[in-house]
Amino acid sequence: MTLPPIKTLGSVVDMKKLIVFIPALFIFFISAKSYALSQKDMIGSWELLTYEKQDDKGNWKPRCSSPDGMITYTRESTMAVGINCMKAGSSSERSDDPDEMVFYSGQYSTKENKVIHHVLNSSKLDWIGKDLEREVSRNGNKITLTGKGKAGIVRLSWQKIKN
Repeated sequence: MTLPPIKTLGSVVDMKKLIVFIPALFIFFISAKSYALSQKDMIGSWELLTYEKQDDKGNWKPRCSSPDGMITYTRESTMAVGINCMKAGSSSERSDDPDEMVFYSGQYSTKENKVIHHVLNSSKLDWIGKDLEREVSRNGNKITLTGKGKAGIVRLSWQKIKN
């Protein structure tokens, strides 16, 4: 059976190619949405690139001045993170304001496209014993963690540190 070509603006689309292409495209989108993050995806040390907070209008703004930080995930399912902001107006002097820094460590697990930090020790005492859930998106050697906290929704972008 011969299928008639579909005429579009300026070209003809072969129906047989279209019949093969559409299911392949559908499978691609289904598999992309069902990608499950694994602990293997997280292992290593990552340097902080950006630290942003979402404002009331949904726009992303820097959370603080010149953030500096590192997060590490191990094969043994432990993690540690430290983030410092610089003093206002300085790009080299770290702030000593407790609201401008955070350090915590604990265990971590993954579920679908999320990493859950199970906090065992923290500079923020009310975080100890809590589970901090972060949505993860990964692009090559970069990850972005997005989650909700006291300050609202924050987004942190990290780049893997090469061994």
